[in-house]
Amino acid sequence: MLLIMACHNCACVFFLIAAINGKRFRFPQPTHIPIEEAETTFLGNMGFSPYISAWEAIGDIPEDKSQKLKVGGKWADLLPSIPEGENYLWHTDRKGGLPLFGWRTRYWSFLLKLSKRLPSWTIQAQPGSAIGPFHWQNRKLSWQEMAAIQTFPKNFKINGPRTEIQRQIGNAVPSLMSEILAREIATQFFDKSFDEPLILCVPRCATIPPPNQFRMFPIDTCISLAIAALYPYT
Repeated sequence: MLLIMACHNCACVFFLIAAINGKRFRFPQPTHIPIEEAETTFLGNMGFSPYISAWEAIGDIPEDKSQKLKVGGKWADLLPSIPEGENYLWHTDRKGGLPLFGWRTRYWSFLLKLSKRLPSWTIQAQPGSAIGPFHWQNRKLSWQEMAAIQTFPKNFKINGPRTEIQRQIGNAVPSLMSEILAREIATQFFDKSFDEPLILCVPRCATIPPPNQFRMFPIDTCISLAIAALYPYT
């Protein structure tokens, strides 16, 4: 008999797997590392693969025009001026944008934009209008893209309003993680073996397109955004 529990919060996912006979479960060893380490260190030659990138997860999903994916709120005009993989910190005095914000004065996900080359950040279950991650095309992610990032099966369907769909996806544990743990449990406790590849594994890409160009904005927009940053409650 097995006891399997999972506790999911904003910081981590905690798993408890226990067997009535006292047999110890051993979690799988890491198989992936950051792309910089895979390209520049000896670990890349030891069988470690780069993390799955956002492009590999959602690059082949066309934009769903039926969904309202335009970014709203007073910070929407600022998003196109932020490079891929950056957030509001781009517009501080320590980076390359305008000094609109103080360093680390906002949540990390504020104006956070996906990079094609990097893994996606956590999908927020209850985001505000300026909370990412946003698509590199300067829009919200569709629910299909959010589901793909969480490695839901491609034929998975979710009905309901967007806020409820995103809440479900954001609170979910990635399906691929569940498949990996299920296989390990079956192997270690029930002597099962698996020769076929993981069903939910994300296909790798030989090449990833370069980052989209980001753009600055007109002077009148700069002034209005600076005022909004200095007087956030007006």
